[in-house]
Amino acid sequence: MDLPIEELKKIVKDLPEREVRSYLYHILLSTSLLECKEYTAVEFSNHMKEIYNHILYPEDPITTFNSEGNYQKVHITFGYQYLKPILKEMGIHEVEPIISIHDNFAVAPINKLQNEDGQKTRYEWIKNNLRGFKEEADEYIEEIQKALIQIHSIPKDVPITIWVCDNAHEQTGLLFVLFLLRERTNPITIFNTAKLYSELFK
Repeated sequence: MDLPIEELKKIVKDLPEREVRSYLYHILLSTSLLECKEYTAVEFSNHMKEIYNHILYPEDPITTFNSEGNYQKVHITFGYQYLKPILKEMGIHEVEPIISIHDNFAVAPINKLQNEDGQKTRYEWIKNNLRGFKEEADEYIEEIQKALIQIHSIPKDVPITIWVCDNAHEQTGLLFVLFLLRERTNPITIFNTAKLYSELFK
């Protein structure tokens, strides 16, 4: 969806300062990964679109699931919820909710990230080694804890679809999520968007 420039200006003007810093960090990090050849041009472009869509379609409050919910499927993505506008347009966003993990697993320690000690170790590293991230460290701990709560609350037998690309960040995130789901019986489908793109468009 294309928005008039004036409307885009208003959206940016109304963004909280902390969100602006977070978006700027992800843009700079993605640019750095592109220069280091950790990202392809297509992956970089997709990430920029994700940021664009996330600004236009802000996240809903934390979503947890219960066994009485009429869920047909749960989607798990890494980064911004680029699927959200698509599912809304299809009219299935309420029965196919999205869990989005906002982190970049290509940097910082990931050992024992499923528990509080591992999370603190990771974000102490981020705070001490990534310039300008001291104020955001607590926010990222909250984000990963939120994602863990959501994943653990997925009802049994509800199909789970995980969307990934080929970069180190999302492949590591995929392994982390599969580790969290290792004892679950839910049907799990993994869509590699890079491979699908290659197959569809050669």
